Amino acid sequence: MKEIINHIHNLENSLLRSDARASCAELDTLLCDDFIEFASSGSVYTKDDILARLPEEAFLVNYILQDFKAEVLSNNIVMTHFKTTHTKNSVMVTALRTSLWRRENNSWRIFFHQGTKIL
Repeated sequence: MKEIINHIHNLENSLLRSDARASCAELDTLLCDDFIEFASSGSVYTKDDILARLPEEAFLVNYILQDFKAEVLSNNIVMTHFKTTHTKNSVMVTALRTSLWRRENNSWRIFFHQGTKIL
């Protein structure tokens, strides 16, 4: 189980790296086709939205992942909880985040993500 949690932690970190965020191919591999995100901005995004938007914004933000926790809900589902921080317009922005990952054909892919800003 620890091996799965470490792997998911690495995948979460990869989704925060600007090089992965700039790569439609990498995002396509990591996101399930039915992916949905409730963003900290209040917007709702699908996989198609992410593939169209994120590569152009990838180098604008450098996220720091903190307080990572994961729970294996079944053999094929893992839920993560963590905090991110980044700087936007010289202001530190912090958000609480939750993701759900699903194993598909021996690969882990994210199918749900929600971010909530900490005010």
